[in-house]
Amino acid sequence: MILTKTLLELSPTSVPPNIPWRCITRENTRGKINHHFKLVFLHRAKIVQYLSFNDRSNQMKFKAFLTQDGVNLLDKRFLPSLDKIGRVCHLYLTRDHAIFLHNLLGGDGIQSVAQFKKEVLFNDYRISSQNEDRIAFAIDVALLHRALRSAQTIQLQSQDDTAAIQIKLVKKLPVGSLNPAPFLTFETKGLRSAVVQDVPISKPLSRADVAQLQTALDAAQDLPQTLVQVPDLSQLQNLVERLRNVGELLMLAITQYGDLHLQVSTSLITVGSEFRRLKVLGIQADAPSGDQNLSAPARTEMAIQRGEALSVQVSLKHLAKSLQCHLAKPDCAFYGISPQGVCLTVIFQFFIPGTRLTDKSISFHCRLPVLDTGRFSYYFLKQFSSTKIVSTQKLGCFPLVFIETKVYTMHKEFNKSLRRKLGFCCDLLDVGDFILSPTSVPPNIPWRCITRENTRGKINHHFKLVFLHRAKIVQYLSFNDRSNQMKFKAFLTQDGVNLLDKRFLPSLDKIGRVCHLYLTRDHAIFLHNLLGGDGIQSVAQFKKEVLFNDYRISSQNEDRIAFAIDVALLHRALRSAQTIQLQSQDDTAAIQIKLVKKLPVGSLNPAPFLTFETKGLRSAVVQDVPISKPLSRADVAQLQTALDAAQDLPQQVSLKHLAKSLQCHLAKPDCAFYGISPQGVCLTVIFQFFIPGTRLTDKSISFHCRLPVLDTGSN
Repeated sequence: MILTKTLLELSPTSVPPNIPWRCITRENTRGKINHHFKLVFLHRAKIVQYLSFNDRSNQMKFKAFLTQDGVNLLDKRFLPSLDKIGRVCHLYLTRDHAIFLHNLLGGDGIQSVAQFKKEVLFNDYRISSQNEDRIAFAIDVALLHRALRSAQTIQLQSQDDTAAIQIKLVKKLPVGSLNPAPFLTFETKGLRSAVVQDVPISKPLSRADVAQLQTALDAAQDLPQTLVQVPDLSQLQNLVERLRNVGELLMLAITQYGDLHLQVSTSLITVGSEFRRLKVLGIQADAPSGDQNLSAPARTEMAIQRGEALSVQVSLKHLAKSLQCHLAKPDCAFYGISPQGVCLTVIFQFFIPGTRLTDKSISFHCRLPVLDTGRFSYYFLKQFSSTKIVSTQKLGCFPLVFIETKVYTMHKEFNKSLRRKLGFCCDLLDVGDFILSPTSVPPNIPWRCITRENTRGKINHHFKLVFLHRAKIVQYLSFNDRSNQMKFKAFLTQDGVNLLDKRFLPSLDKIGRVCHLYLTRDHAIFLHNLLGGDGIQSVAQFKKEVLFNDYRISSQNEDRIAFAIDVALLHRALRSAQTIQLQSQDDTAAIQIKLVKKLPVGSLNPAPFLTFETKGLRSAVVQDVPISKPLSRADVAQLQTALDAAQDLPQQVSLKHLAKSLQCHLAKPDCAFYGISPQGVCLTVIFQFFIPGTRLTDKSISFHCRLPVLDTGSN
């Protein structure tokens, strides 16, 4: 029966019907009705009296008997494994499950979730709370294991077949304290004796904390799209122990072909190992026949470029700790990388004894944090200098970063439409110069817009944004020192992408790893060694229409910008952007290239980057290529002078075939001219390109090299 009087609710359904209980009501001094519930009943030779529902002890109850299989499962397998992951964990009890959780509410270590159906561990399972019968608290795994072992020893020594281990939540006065504290009590009961052991626990989590824990648990249940089975955990454990002697960081890659690639690199040595043709769950693909003769790193890199593999960098210490989970004696283990490379997931599978059927009453998996490799899943494309980090919180082992920025407008109607757009995280939002693409944010991550009118009558929009990104805080700053002096932004044409990817960048990379990219109002020019160096000088010049659409450049130096860039990194970013563009299956997707300034990981000083942004209707992916600090006005003038000198043609021209200069055949020129400059200063090689389908010179592209010569005494 349920008795309700005003705001007080009492449910004595579990009390035997012959136990008396009564309600005494009286009016207090303020004229309000004061209900006193007095409930007295006899239970196991103890008198229990319920006075009110104000104390949490009367709201939160848990009691159960451990089964013999449950005792063996925890003692021999899971508690030793959980103790290796972390000393303290959360025990989360619901109506149907008992769950051990590591680092889901904070901490930078491994997240682990060991979940059991109540029938696996307990008999006579009873739980009640005002939070949907959910109770959670922190507990020391080692103390829990010790208490369980002691209770089991007492149970065996009693030689009583009816002896059982009861576990329950109680509140007691610790020795030397006046304040009661919560305990998880193990009580070994027999016919003539009962032994009690108390394990101290934290104060039970509040309703809000339990809701946050449940949210983190739901997020931790997401599976990677591709999982590969590792047949022998002991073999992998031995390999990881050997790799720990080489370095601290491990590059781990998983392909859809069933390949697991492990590699540790230092400045002196690179050591790796590969497991091939493993069992694959989820999305899988057939390995290309042409990759069989390639090395393992080359195959992995090709698979990543095709979008058929993912790679992450993890701590070897974390990976070794996760392999300690073999103490739980799983029947097999699967490894996978979450989308966007957020974490490395390890799933342990258990079979029903004597079969090959999965035991769905037990689940155990870990999530390892990964190091940021610079590929952003959630980012700002443009941002004002007034933007600042407001605060940070934790969601599992990943931080939530609150960022506040201001946008001004004169129209209140615009404010209303803006708030409607901010109500969901699936569109590309363009507010003046503020562009935000939160497509990859989980839908349960809150973000909101707070708007108010300032004293000048303008609307001041405060964007309060929360985002999740590989356990790193990322804030995009602006070009404050050069923001009004130096800007570049353009969209690459499809012909321009093909020209650079297939022909010129491979050729330029053969000449030298680092070159200068010189941007003017009408041209984009790649230069090698024009400001110094003993290598080949090369000049590859393109009219802006050949490579770009919507070409915008501005600087206080006659709209000229120059900087040094790594050709290989530039080529890799272009290829990745092209792959993402093809995979998006969006005809409107375009590759934008622009100059930005950001905070590199682990640095407090902003650095310049050349950013490739693949834009579609509903998403945008950004890749950053580090560049040097843009050249000063004097350096640009010196570069222009060297470029003008490099354009001088020699007096005599003859065709010669030199092996080194033929590396430039990768640019697929239609013909080549070799010549010696006056006084034999250098050997010049000029490559000529025709307009497709004709024999007319394409004047929008020019490419030539100058080779230094040895002094023969004639000079």
